[in-house]
Amino acid sequence: TSTVIKCRAAVAWEPNAPLVIEEIEVGPPQEGEIRIKLCVNLLTSVHSLESESKN
Repeated sequence: TSTVIKCRAAVAWEPNAPLVIEEIEVGPPQEGEIRIKLCVNLLTSVHSLESESKN
């Protein structure tokens, strides 16, 4: 569809920050993109949210 949708998302605003559930607006898919609807998510990895650098 070509409409903006509102949905809830788990958002981390910076590395190692706790996830917060926020309502976000998602624009329509651009060329080469698709929009999918996720009904159930049973397993989530937050490894990518952890910073690997040792500054």
